[in-house]
Amino acid sequence: MAYNVFLGGRLTGSMGAHFQDHVGIGTSSPAKHLHLYGSSGEVELRLGSSDKFSSVVQKSNAELIIQNASGGDILFYDDSAETMRIKDGGNVGIGVVDPDSALEVLDTSSQLKLSYDGSNATAFTVGSGGDMTIVPSGGEVIIQGNLFPNNDNSRDLGSPAKRWANIYTGDLHLKNDRGDWTILEEEDYLCVINNKTGKKYKMDLTPIEDDE
Repeated sequence: MAYNVFLGGRLTGSMGAHFQDHVGIGTSSPAKHLHLYGSSGEVELRLGSSDKFSSVVQKSNAELIIQNASGGDILFYDDSAETMRIKDGGNVGIGVVDPDSALEVLDTSSQLKLSYDGSNATAFTVGSGGDMTIVPSGGEVIIQGNLFPNNDNSRDLGSPAKRWANIYTGDLHLKNDRGDWTILEEEDYLCVINNKTGKKYKMDLTPIEDDE
């Protein structure tokens, strides 16, 4: 036989309590193993031995669900400071109360760290100017797909003050509003193609003797 327990006041005592079925706090018809209801729309759960406030949501095989009764935001607190929020529409904010994407993390240091183990990880940081910095701790940044700028002929790779040390590539394709050229690597020479006219040019390569 199933029993529902309704707590309309406060449960105190040093012995604790044990219930075999659904427990309702603020409701006489609990729908889950633990059902918290607040008529004002706020549902709170205090965790820990001290007077700390936390409004949390969990879901496990036991289907323990604690949420705002009015369908609003779900808040996570630590020492009276909000640390995370789940919006009514599902967006999650860490360090921010109004996340405008599925996950938004706000912090002035590294916002995201992905770890393989204790030694290999990559940190993602957005600076004050909006620059994204990717810092791998033990490897390389590897891109398996194509990498494109968001607009044609409008983004730079490096700058006069921050140059790439070496560039390793296959054929080289050059194009702007004036010219359209391709440099091909043949076995014994370099071939330059004018893509506008179709003409091909063989670059004159003169060997340099070791004693010169």
